[in-house]
Amino acid sequence: MKAHPLATTRYLIQPGDTIKTIATQFDTTPIELMKLNGNKPLIIQPKQFLIVPLPLNKKTHVVAEGESLQDLLVRFKLTPDEIIHLNQDLFLQPGQLITIEP
Repeated sequence: MKAHPLATTRYLIQPGDTIKTIATQFDTTPIELMKLNGNKPLIIQPKQFLIVPLPLNKKTHVVAEGESLQDLLVRFKLTPDEIIHLNQDLFLQPGQLITIEP
């Protein structure tokens, strides 16, 4: 049995998200997401929060409400090219998990 990750965060569900796409984004399984969210079937809707694991093998950051790309570049001392290379589908949304270090 896989242990629950020690580090979790809240993810803001976006239009078009599915349990499978969220599980893939956070390197977990739909079953693990269900366990993290109270062992109940997950019915998700945009603008709800879901508890998700933080990947332990990457340096990551969860985008906060109102945080801009410029804020992230300054805070993590990255260039636009670096942040785009680390996050192929970068479209900043609150609750989005982004990679800030390889």
